[in-house]
Amino acid sequence: MSTPESLILISDPGVDGAFAICLALADPRVEVAGILATAGNVSAQQATRNVRIILDQIDPPRLPRVGIAPPTDFDVDGRLLHGNNGLAGLTFHAADPMHTQTSDRLLVEMARLHPERHTVLLMGPATVLAAALDREPALPKLLKQVIMVGGCWKSAGNCGPGVDFHFRCDPESARKVLWAGFNLKLLPLDVTTPLVISPTDLGIFSCGSPTGEFLRQLGQSGLRLSASQHGVEGFPMKDLGALLAMLHGSEITFAPMAVDVETKGEITRGMSVFDTRWATDAHPNALVAQRFPDDLMTRYLKFITPFVDS
Repeated sequence: MSTPESLILISDPGVDGAFAICLALADPRVEVAGILATAGNVSAQQATRNVRIILDQIDPPRLPRVGIAPPTDFDVDGRLLHGNNGLAGLTFHAADPMHTQTSDRLLVEMARLHPERHTVLLMGPATVLAAALDREPALPKLLKQVIMVGGCWKSAGNCGPGVDFHFRCDPESARKVLWAGFNLKLLPLDVTTPLVISPTDLGIFSCGSPTGEFLRQLGQSGLRLSASQHGVEGFPMKDLGALLAMLHGSEITFAPMAVDVETKGEITRGMSVFDTRWATDAHPNALVAQRFPDDLMTRYLKFITPFVDS
């Protein structure tokens, strides 16, 4: 078996972020070296708490390093979709973190310790990665790659017309990350919106393991919340797209593009701009996902289920 890919997850754990964290920890093809909390769907304090809840509930055989979300005050959040605590209203006890660094400090430490080893899955606002970049300008050369869930090309948007939530939370940080020189893959809403888990998909997990039980509880509560709030029978799993892109990148179509972010517009703040002009002289700064295979998430769930239920 090949050496597992080393991942650092940056997450503002809502329902889909929690799923992505749990499945990454169960997947034998990757090693989750760190989970770095960030504000976004919920406050910084709640994001840190949610990471601890996830780890306490599933009790992985090897604990990753955990970063505390730095204090941040966004003017939007994801509680309407994910519930007041981000975990669809489910309540769990969680131990307070001890002797833990802020997420940006921990990312720099890990990158310096093992240069070119870690892939970062950025599944929340870019705040932590941008702050880490301020601390270590050489960070783009120290990380193997960054897979960023964010942006909106032709999609209708999920935080205003044509605006992605992650970019809307902190457009300045998103812009900084896009132009920092990372080996960067970008997953806009156009490719992540179709990633929806249904009641049938959720039924494949048994209750025979802590991870399976946690995912069933979380998924069922998320489905009820989605149905009551939005009238939709299914829950969006956009953050899971980062893990899928890491593991199945050869099946996904990417194109080099120049991407920027509007930081000042009253209506367009957080809007991503993709320069696709025929004669543009803009330098591509990201490989942008164009399409995921239609059955990719279903195939992945079938693959990962035995590891979740073991």
